[in-house]
Amino acid sequence: MKMIPSTPYRTQSDAERKIFDQLRQSFSSQDYYALHSLNLTHHEYKRFGEIDFLIVCPLGLYVLEIKGGLVKCIDGIWEFTNRFGESNTKKEGPFKQAESALHGLLDKMAEKLPPHLMNSITRGYGVILPDCKLNSVGAEWDRALLCDDGRHRNLEGWLKALFSYSRQKEHGDKTLSSQQVKDIVHFLRPDFESIIPLHSYADQANDEIIRLTQQQFMFLDVIEACPRVVCEGGAGTGKTFLALELARRWATKDIKIGLVCHSVWLKNYLEEHHPLPNVVYSTLSGLKQNLKRRGWASLDKLIVDEGQDLLKLDLLDRLDTCLVKGLEQGDWCFFLDVNNQSGLFNELEQAALDYLLALNPAKVPLKRNCRNTATILSTIQQSLNLDVGTEGAGRGVDVKEVKGLNLASLSQTLEQELSRLIKDEGLTYSQITLLSDDATLEKLASLSLKHVCELDEYSVKSFPLPEAALVSVANFKGLENDVIIYVCPAQSVLEQKNLSYVAMSRAKSILIILYLDS
Repeated sequence: MKMIPSTPYRTQSDAERKIFDQLRQSFSSQDYYALHSLNLTHHEYKRFGEIDFLIVCPLGLYVLEIKGGLVKCIDGIWEFTNRFGESNTKKEGPFKQAESALHGLLDKMAEKLPPHLMNSITRGYGVILPDCKLNSVGAEWDRALLCDDGRHRNLEGWLKALFSYSRQKEHGDKTLSSQQVKDIVHFLRPDFESIIPLHSYADQANDEIIRLTQQQFMFLDVIEACPRVVCEGGAGTGKTFLALELARRWATKDIKIGLVCHSVWLKNYLEEHHPLPNVVYSTLSGLKQNLKRRGWASLDKLIVDEGQDLLKLDLLDRLDTCLVKGLEQGDWCFFLDVNNQSGLFNELEQAALDYLLALNPAKVPLKRNCRNTATILSTIQQSLNLDVGTEGAGRGVDVKEVKGLNLASLSQTLEQELSRLIKDEGLTYSQITLLSDDATLEKLASLSLKHVCELDEYSVKSFPLPEAALVSVANFKGLENDVIIYVCPAQSVLEQKNLSYVAMSRAKSILIILYLDS
């Protein structure tokens, strides 16, 4: 079934997400559509926001009302209890709600659509309770209208029964043609996915990122339970998030904690945005000095982020001297990506990785990508042939690529893109970051673009800035933004595969790639 929009937008309902996924897997025919009205919560084109899902297909038009949690009906009063144990009561139940929504929808359609089309529509409604069984039997509904007790797992089967019940009730075999189905869908949501401004996609991606990243919390219990851990995952799998959460948990225990990384840029950003008691943020080069300033002889626990940048034997020796009981017996956790993000600062030494693994740490693999949308993941996989994890934060908008640019046309293209993103798509300059390699960065800086500010290791403390940020890929590693404009020489995309991987994977929702001809 074709879903419009292609991802559930800004819904906190796990029940609706379950049904969304089940609908997407039902009915392979192209003439079956499911419209999810929650996508229009704050949109001027919203018409029927009270409908959870609307099915449009050759067999008619059907409103689906979804209620998660526990649902009861006692003496005509409906009680709804969510997953947090919070309850509320209503006189109007989900069946009346769905029926009222259906009639309201048909009235609106009748105002605009021709009578012969309206007369061709079988109409119906149903209620889905994915989390419970409704034991009550009421006069206001027939059993055929209810999907409960786990029957949503075969949603296509239940929908077929609902369609059959509704058609028998109307004593007819009306069927919509493929064109009529498309006409109805077009009326209900005309070219909807092209109407949504990009700022809405950015909001959607951020909501999905939060949801997916919170699911990574389960790894923290494993990490906390083990004295030594290697946590490995690609870009966007939540490594820095977990490093911060681990530091936050440990900070409550009145012990000395160090969160160490190679990049002073990332250190400055984390230190400014996530201050924690008993936690020192430091680069390895400045660690001894930072410990001295705190009056600490050594660290009780060590967290290393972007650990692949510190996988050299001499660097591990320096970490060893700063940790109580050293690396062999001390408590530590390394977050790293040895496959795709190494080599930007230091070449990874296999002997250093072998030494770390020989200490028998618990291994926690992070496979789920929490940052990038599916379209961004697909672009990275296809253009660089690299694995960037599974899932992704929703489908997202297509990646835009512009080729054959010289310096003059690049300047014009950048001005046009920035204007489009701000004026047409409703984004802000602070949501946009321009990335490039060091050589190209000098060329970009010479263009003196309006509303673009070159980021440095000190101003990164205030990131995101009021203006769009211009920064080298290597220095932006560990950071992210809603929109990434990656400017790169066309021939270097594959030549500098790891650099391109880091650049593209910084984008949470919108990625634009501009290729410079040599």
